Amino acid sequence: MRFIKIFLSIFVAFLLSISANAETITFPTGVYDGAVDGKGRANGQGVFKFKNGFLYEGNFSKNKIHKEGKFMDDAGKIIYEGKTSYGRFNIYLTD
Repeated sequence: MRFIKIFLSIFVAFLLSISANAETITFPTGVYDGAVDGKGRANGQGVFKFKNGFLYEGNFSKNKIHKEGKFMDDAGKIIYEGKTSYGRFNIYLTD
C-alpha cells in the first residue's frame, strides 16, 4: 500500500511538470500554443495560428519555426510539409 501511494505521488508530480511546459504566447503575427523553454520562448512541439487563419504545426526553437512541420491554409489544406531551419524553408528541386 505504501508503494502505491509513493508511486501515485511521483506520477502526479510528473504529469504536473509536463503540463507546466505548455503555454500560449501571443505575437504580433499570431498565437503560439505549445512547449516553451525556461525563458518562455516557443521551443519544442507546438501550433502557431497566424492572424490570417493559416496554421503551422511542428517544431520550434527559440521562437522560430525549426526542423519539421507543416503549413496549412485557413481551409486546412497543406501548403508545405517538410524541413525548415530557423524560419527558412529547405526546398530542394529535383528532376
